Amino acid sequence: PLVFTDDVAAARRMMTYLIDLGHRRIGFVRGLQHRSGSEMRFEGYKRALEEIRLAFDPELVANGEFTFEAAEAAAGTLLSLSEPPTAIFASSDYMAAGVLKAAHRHGVSVPGELSVCGFDDNPVARYLTPTLTTMRHPVQELAENAGELLIRELMPNEPRPSLPPVVSELVVRESCAPIPGPYRGDR
Repeated sequence: PLVFTDDVAAARRMMTYLIDLGHRRIGFVRGLQHRSGSEMRFEGYKRALEEIRLAFDPELVANGEFTFEAAEAAAGTLLSLSEPPTAIFASSDYMAAGVLKAAHRHGVSVPGELSVCGFDDNPVARYLTPTLTTMRHPVQELAENAGELLIRELMPNEPRPSLPPVVSELVVRESCAPIPGPYRGDR
């Protein structure tokens, strides 16, 4: 029995949000490779680009290793590109905090010049400046589903239900904005 969220669909939803704001040059800060959540979020990033026929650019992907420090360094690399991204999607909120720190260090205003978003809706997302746009896992629904599966597992004659993935929620806060200037929609 398994209870899970569809991180591919959640990452695609976040990318759709950024694309709808006019962003076309979107950086991605990956978590640890070979971890399922990290890989699924990266897959969602790539699928969203494919859906609007934007070529995947490996130069816009940097490894953040699910740490603040690595994400800060990764964002510094992305912001130093000759054509930096207008938005950066980090695979976790803690990595997004590192992206915000790198933006501040590089003199890039968020969300004026750069939109930043994360994943998980950890408490830190509400306390950052600006507050962080993120994907929220519905923890209560996950826990309820897990409890139901456990109870059914303990009942010998009950069939094992297979539950669909729990849907994550986009939480829009202050860290994202439409792409500024005459480039809106053109990139």
